[in-house]
Amino acid sequence: MSTPAADAKRIFLRARTSSADQAGVQDHDLVDLFLTKAGSDKEDTGQHTRHFVHNQPREYEHFHIILDINYRQHPDANVKELVHEVYRIRFSDHDTEPLE
Repeated sequence: MSTPAADAKRIFLRARTSSADQAGVQDHDLVDLFLTKAGSDKEDTGQHTRHFVHNQPREYEHFHIILDINYRQHPDANVKELVHEVYRIRFSDHDTEPLE
């Protein structure tokens, strides 16, 4: 069984589809917003070369974007063993908020 690297984790970004559509926000904008708020390097935003991004279609009331942070540096890490964090994206103030 593999041991996850300390700097690799899985992030769930959860947003309301209607709010995202009304705000005209694209999925990559949400990823950039989160990475900026999380203090990531500027080169992380825009291209997302260090992380693996999974986009869920906006077919339901809420949608999710899953970020595997630093996963490309640890391709053998077991995703089930990674630290998981969940954040709600609110569009009224373009901010990210952790879910309790």
